[in-house]
Amino acid sequence: MLLLPATAAAQRATRDWPAEDRAVIGDFSVVTTVAATFDRVFATSRSMLVIWRPLEQRWEGPFEPGDPGALERVFLAAADPLDQSLWMVRPDGWLRYQPDMRVWQRGMIPGRVNALVFDETDPGGGPFIGSSAGWYRVPPGGFAAVPSPPPRRPQAPATVDDALRANPALQANAALILNDGRGRGGAYTAAAPARDGIGWFIGTAGNGLMYLQPGAAVPQRLPYGLIGDRVGALFAVPGGVWVATDRQEFAEPALSFVASDFSHFDTRRGSAMFGLGYQQVRRIVSHERALWLATDEGVVRVEGQSDRAERVDMGRGLPDSRVYALLSRRGSLFAGTRRGLARINDSLRAVRVARSFSGEVLSLEQTGDTLWLGTTDGVLMVPPEAVVAGRTPGLTESASYRQPVVGMARLADTLVALTENQFLWREPGTDVWTLGPPLSALLGRLVAFTPFRDGFFVAGEQGVGYATLNSAPQSPLLGQEHPGRIRDVAADPEYLWVGTERGVVRWRIRAILP
Repeated sequence: MLLLPATAAAQRATRDWPAEDRAVIGDFSVVTTVAATFDRVFATSRSMLVIWRPLEQRWEGPFEPGDPGALERVFLAAADPLDQSLWMVRPDGWLRYQPDMRVWQRGMIPGRVNALVFDETDPGGGPFIGSSAGWYRVPPGGFAAVPSPPPRRPQAPATVDDALRANPALQANAALILNDGRGRGGAYTAAAPARDGIGWFIGTAGNGLMYLQPGAAVPQRLPYGLIGDRVGALFAVPGGVWVATDRQEFAEPALSFVASDFSHFDTRRGSAMFGLGYQQVRRIVSHERALWLATDEGVVRVEGQSDRAERVDMGRGLPDSRVYALLSRRGSLFAGTRRGLARINDSLRAVRVARSFSGEVLSLEQTGDTLWLGTTDGVLMVPPEAVVAGRTPGLTESASYRQPVVGMARLADTLVALTENQFLWREPGTDVWTLGPPLSALLGRLVAFTPFRDGFFVAGEQGVGYATLNSAPQSPLLGQEHPGRIRDVAADPEYLWVGTERGVVRWRIRAILP
């Protein structure tokens, strides 16, 4: 895709990668504009453009301009009656997206932009853009706006007021339609009538895009994307990935399922009164047909197909409600906290493990009956019935083994720990531990990893790469390849998922591995 103009670094993140190889899903709870043609409905958020195909009942996108901030200030959009492309305006200019070619264009307008219209007497002559400096027009095939007389018969995009006048139920039922699941009101932000004359598409602040059928009292939600875009944790499952997001100023914490092909989205927000009950989330595991979240307010269980959420915190026996790690093994669920380790039983009570140990547990793994703890002081072990966490003789040989361990996993028979800088692993059947080559110099401080084939996808705050125990990262994805600081990583056989502070990136694995 092409954006004119744009910096070379910003272009590289999208221009070099086809949408099927790299895509970013962010917050789509706040829709900024809506425009409709006969077979497409365009909707924008602060960071992306998506297309709803009403006849096929499916989504296309997301589509990103080369400049990551280009959509942030878009406030009005209209479909071109000649070629069905989308025109958008910002206070300082305009953008155009041609869906059949996946081409972006951008231009500036003198003054402050305040209008976007077409002329009914000349629908193929391009849009008129009004600003405090007068009227401008982008002619067909043009790349710049030129001064113009005002349109003779202006045709402006529909507004929210138009939708409210045509559908009184939207105003009467606003409290029900706009609440975010916890009774907090939102707002209608944009509206466009369906081009077949049947219904309206409504954008909201808080509940994304909706469709109101004629005569209906409440519109149908058309879910897409995330609620909030600060990703805290990922969990890959067949057909997609679960994405847990943190609380933000404009968004409550949420747990969202993103289908691998972006055809389906599903969101859990918790109870109407308490939501999911946390500020930050750090890990997700599956245990007994439920998803469990390690959060700063305890362990949160989210059941099956419902919004029901239950919490295990210090009141139910956790050593500390700040939970950093979870491990589901052999029918048991373990939680690593700021001050020790616990097992959560079927009654949602936490029972202390290694009662005399009160250190920070950042990650967990199990081999046989032995629990392995990744701590701020390196790798510790807890044999069955032990009351303290100890260190094997092989881990006392070097002070370099006593780094914070942010992740633990098994690769076949090898126990592997991830420090903030490199791999640390135990040779199978021995007490010999080995440090791998440094990885953080390229990827930034390491935060997470996930096994794949005979190695791992390793995530640092600044990039992701594939590495075996003794190799440097292969084909690293750095800088502008991701929209924000990286928080977590997950993989399935086809896709690599990277959670960042500004959404989740889906990479097609065959496109990024040599």
